[in-house]
Amino acid sequence: MNSVMTVDLEYDWDSKKTESWETSLTKLLDFFDNHKIKATFFVVTNLIDKFEDRIKEISKKHEIASHSHSHLSLKNLSVNELNREIGISKKKIEELKIKCHGFRAPFFVTNKQLLPLLEKNGFPKLTPEEEIQLILAHFDIPIARTLRLAEAGRNAGL
Repeated sequence: MNSVMTVDLEYDWDSKKTESWETSLTKLLDFFDNHKIKATFFVVTNLIDKFEDRIKEISKKHEIASHSHSHLSLKNLSVNELNREIGISKKKIEELKIKCHGFRAPFFVTNKQLLPLLEKNGFPKLTPEEEIQLILAHFDIPIARTLRLAEAGRNAGL
């Protein structure tokens, strides 16, 4: 059986604290190592300056992807604001010499402009199924699914 494990690296729930980065992340990484689990870590990139070494360490064994730059809901952002969230986040990951393997919208809430802006910013083209999920977002239908853009996932037939 194939499985996909993803982790969001963001602020602690309903706060601007990052205590879980120190308390839980080490235990989680040890668990993944002990069970030979590979994951995609979706990073809120305005935290990169604070956790650069940690993210580089994670990237040696796991994929790193964008979870936006500042973890704002994308739903009501203008095209320019959305482009900034996407573009800066990818650039900050790549400045660490790490490949950005995809994008996950904060709160699983998208914006009808997300797809063209992901492509404009160099993210891989979405599958038809992923495009349908974004179209549903245009009609305010909640999306409870991660947009998985990792090449390895596509090659595995996910």
